Amino acid sequence: MEVSARSASANIIDAAAINRAALLLAPVIRSTPLERCDRLSIATGAPVLLKREDTQIVRSYKVRGAYNLIASLPEDARAKGVVCASAGNHAQGVAFSCAALGIPGRVFLPATTPRQKRERIRAIGGDAVEILVRGSTYDETSAIAIEEAAVPARPTCAPSTPAPSPGRAPSRSRSATSTRSRSVPPSWAS
Repeated sequence: MEVSARSASANIIDAAAINRAALLLAPVIRSTPLERCDRLSIATGAPVLLKREDTQIVRSYKVRGAYNLIASLPEDARAKGVVCASAGNHAQGVAFSCAALGIPGRVFLPATTPRQKRERIRAIGGDAVEILVRGSTYDETSAIAIEEAAVPARPTCAPSTPAPSPGRAPSRSRSATSTRSRSVPPSWAS
């Protein structure tokens, strides 16, 4: 059962949803700088700026979508805890969100997840997150996590859940039950 904080009729991310996400994220997400990349600017003949999401606590933009989705869940869904499958970065965002919001989380990782990622997830999530290494590929792990979430029905927090998150880059859908995310205009990036 995939639970979304948005209603079924709210399939389009509009400016109001982005503004709500920005307000929700403001206390917990760092405003990340844009830095000129000389090498790419020279190679392309145009100024290239890189958004430094690596300065976030989880070292990626993934915390934006995870926190926005989990914080937007109704209380009954929060009480059940959340389940996710990840190979690392998304799991760190979910772990941070669970710890910050006091919501239990179960993070499923494939056996190929590097030890340093596992340790980082554990450090960020603390007692709020249980790490389960299952499956040898992401697809196997995702299928196991989806099964786990079904009994009892728990919200899943997929890496590609299209929750509005300022500054979130588009991502590929890696789960058969999730949809592609929509990119957010750069003017909304924080």
